[in-house]
Amino acid sequence: MIVPLERHVFFSLKGDSGSAVFDMDGRVGGIIDAGSGSNYPSLDLTYITPMEWIIEGIESKVGPVSFL
Repeated sequence: MIVPLERHVFFSLKGDSGSAVFDMDGRVGGIIDAGSGSNYPSLDLTYITPMEWIIEGIESKVGPVSFL
C-alpha cells in the first residue's frame, strides 16, 4: 500500500490500474491494482502488487524468465 507524502496530491487516479510504479532508481517496483477511490487526497491509498510477486507467478507457469 502506498500513502502519499504530500497530503494534497493523489498518488493514483481512476483508470491507473495496471500502471507500473517505479522506484527512485528507475526500476519497476510493482503494478497498481486499486486505489481507495476517495475524493479527498488526505485519504488517498493506492494498492500495488510487488513486481517480485508478478515474476514469481509467471515463472510458476512458464519456468524461469530473464528480463535483461
